[in-house]
Amino acid sequence: MNPQLFLFSGLLVVYMGFTSVNPVFAPLARELNISEVQAGFLISISAFAFTIFSSPWGRRSEVWGRKPVFVLGLLGFGLGFALFGVVAQFGLAGWFSVPVLVALLALARFSVGALTAAAPVAAQAYIADTTSGPERSAGIALLGAANGLGLIAGPVLSAALVGFGLLVPYYVTAAIAFLAALVIWWGLPTGRRSSTAKTRASAPAIGIRDGRVWPFLLVGFLTLIALVTAQVTAGFYFQDRLGLTAEGAAQAVGFALFASGVAIVVTQAGIIRVLKPSPVWLLRLGLPLTLASFVVMALASSLTLLIVAHTLLGFGVGFILPGYISGASLAVGEHEQGAVAGLVGVAQGFGSVLGPLLGTTLYTFGITLPYVVVATLLLAATAFVWSRRMVVSPLLRNDASR
Repeated sequence: MNPQLFLFSGLLVVYMGFTSVNPVFAPLARELNISEVQAGFLISISAFAFTIFSSPWGRRSEVWGRKPVFVLGLLGFGLGFALFGVVAQFGLAGWFSVPVLVALLALARFSVGALTAAAPVAAQAYIADTTSGPERSAGIALLGAANGLGLIAGPVLSAALVGFGLLVPYYVTAAIAFLAALVIWWGLPTGRRSSTAKTRASAPAIGIRDGRVWPFLLVGFLTLIALVTAQVTAGFYFQDRLGLTAEGAAQAVGFALFASGVAIVVTQAGIIRVLKPSPVWLLRLGLPLTLASFVVMALASSLTLLIVAHTLLGFGVGFILPGYISGASLAVGEHEQGAVAGLVGVAQGFGSVLGPLLGTTLYTFGITLPYVVVATLLLAATAFVWSRRMVVSPLLRNDASR
């Protein structure tokens, strides 16, 4: 089995697990007498933990190796979800007061973010260790396709399991993660390295302001703000814009997210792996598409146009994510791959934390304001990428940095 497929499968388990429990999180919070604010805190704390632990995990993979850190991330994901399910089970039984329950659930969610951060960081570094040039963008794109497929498969898994209980998706997801960790531990090759662990461990740390990588990290940060803003405001916006009931809005958002997920899979598992464009051209293609999606969202007055907007978002993000990740990877030396993978996780994490705050705050001042503000940011990012020389590997410098 191709090593990249092992990495793809492991990340698919993670992304599918996250999206499978998203539909049940709100009703579960109501059953536990947890307020909307407290529920939002539980969501954000996981993203915060993911952010602050991504860089340390990247450096740790330089010493321990990519495979052990990747498997540890899967085990941590399963452990965190199982812990959340057990605590919530006791909460439903009335064992804890609400403040104690929220504190314990926050601990479980924090552990999910802190430990799961190891998996995508190690997977990206593994791809960097075993590929070069255009092959790296294609490999990163395959990992990104796991995200898109997870958006599709997660809700399907949830729909099949939730009839047995609100917590069943948590337990099943944990079990799948443990099984995946076992299979990947036995099946994934260790991978080759371009330098010894000692050399990697003694390499200078890369700062987020490093001139080689900060342009790519900036694009990734803005892209995650855009993506998360669209996701967290979609339920409100669909209902208010189209005059739908809560149930109708949930169904409509489901269609839109499904279309977005399909677009990501088509882009990353198909177009990029076949054409293998350079990282900078992936950004130059993806940013205008993402910008167009937010313009359509702001102007849309029908469900059809909103689904079109989210499809454009899927295509745009499908190009951007492997573009900025592989671009940052190719801009640094082989002994710095773990460190740069950690910085990529930091950029994504901060975008994931800021996106919900920005989107919901702006929404209170006007339902189209989040989309107008994000479109303005994306316009600036598009101009930046088209006007700037973004240097990557010498293998790509002739065509990608112009």
